[in-house]
Amino acid sequence: MKDAYDNGMPSFMIRIWLADRPGALAQVAGRIGAVGGDVINIDILERDNGRAIDDLYITLPEGSLIPLMLTKISELDDVGVEDIRELQTDLSDAIQDPLQISYELISSETLSEVLHSFVAGCSTCFNLDWAVMYREEDSAVVTASGDMPSPAWLDAFVAGLQNSSEDIEKLAITGDTAWIRLDKIGLMFIFSRLQRSLRSREKRQLLLLAQIAGKVIDTFQ
Repeated sequence: MKDAYDNGMPSFMIRIWLADRPGALAQVAGRIGAVGGDVINIDILERDNGRAIDDLYITLPEGSLIPLMLTKISELDDVGVEDIRELQTDLSDAIQDPLQISYELISSETLSEVLHSFVAGCSTCFNLDWAVMYREEDSAVVTASGDMPSPAWLDAFVAGLQNSSEDIEKLAITGDTAWIRLDKIGLMFIFSRLQRSLRSREKRQLLLLAQIAGKVIDTFQ
């Protein structure tokens, strides 16, 4: 059976800022459709002070249509494009729900499976450039995803956080790198997404997933 997301066209994620008013998103979708594109999924990240930030997952007949599409979107009032990128994985994989990650975590049968499901799942779901689960006790990378920094860089980064006042199981960000310290189990989830800042809903979801992973990991101790 053919996947519902698979229409044979290249897929993209576009992050937009727009006025939080009826019809605003439909106008953007209309401009995408005007160049032959389809909006497959919409992820509402923030709504505040009359503005909304959304991730649109779209397909286009070909990538060369991106400049024309962006020009048409720019003609709309109160709409801005923060980022657009081609998705390297199948669109159905790129649109991974945090609930799916939670299910995979609680269904894991080994500690290694828990850690891999968490890091790989978060990397896909939140389009992270790289992510690692780092064990502070022996300065070891337990599992990783993406083009991670060198072990020496990670060691230096973690060493610089030794006097950090961040609470356990809180998401913190410094520069382009974010982390969640799970002190109860001696692990730290470190990750980066260079081109787009994490929005409030994404931060909440990442923190909750880390807390779920921590609870599951506890059962293997």
